[in-house]
Formats: sequence, C-alpha cells, structure tokens
Amino acid sequence: MNRIIKVILLSLLLAACTNLPKVCDYTTIQQDDSYTYLGEILHGRKHGYGILTKGDSVVYVGFWENGIRHGKGRIRDSRQRVIQGKFRGDTLFLGRTEKILSVYTEVK
Repeated sequence: MNRIIKVILLSLLLAACTNLPKVCDYTTIQQDDSYTYLGEILHGRKHGYGILTKGDSVVYVGFWENGIRHGKGRIRDSRQRVIQGKFRGDTLFLGRTEKILSVYTEVK
C-alpha cells in the first residue's frame, strides 16, 4: 500500500481513538491474500477499532472483537455499495446499503 495512504489511515485511526481507553496495541498486519489490517490488536487478534484494506481500497472500517467484525462498522463491496451498520459475530444484523455514484469532472 502506498506509504502516504498508510500515514493518512493511521492518522484517522489515532484521531478516532483518542477518547477511548487504551487496552490494545496499534499495528499493521499484512495478510497472505493482499489484505492489510491497520488498527488495534489484543493477544494477536484484531480487537478494537481498525481498518481492513485490499490494495488501495478500504474494505471495512469499524470495530473488531477477537478477530471478527463486531459493533459499528462500514464495508464497501465489489459493486461499490456501502453497507453501514452493526455487526455481531462477523455478521451484519442491523444496517443499510447505499450505492455510491461518482461523477468525475475535469479541473482546468
């Protein structure tokens, strides 16, 4: 992942967690299949607030518990839909889906 993107993501992560009690360490975990996790860990597992990316795309932003998505979070799927809600046991149980439409304009 681009170094600048990592710095921005880490800055956002730290800003989001400044008012939370520190019970976890912050780290970056590179997984085998090009996924990268940037966030809190506890006992070697994703735990607390973290960001999961694949390449330069953010896949999931939110809370983790014992290595799985748990609590408030936001995911973006391969069809560019944003799903925001609450996860329990790595399963979305309350949320909504949004379609992102991008409009690109030329800047002169």
